Amino acid sequence: MMTVFFYDADVTKAWCCISNKYGSVSLLMIGWLMYIELYTK
Repeated sequence: MMTVFFYDADVTKAWCCISNKYGSVSLLMIGWLMYIELYTK
């Protein structure tokens, strides 16, 4: 379910917007949190 979400084109655009607003460090942290959520359960 969540994997499909990640490969959506709109999500990629939103991800770029978030990265521009908050910077790569915050984006990396968000990415790690999502990774941990998905793969440690």
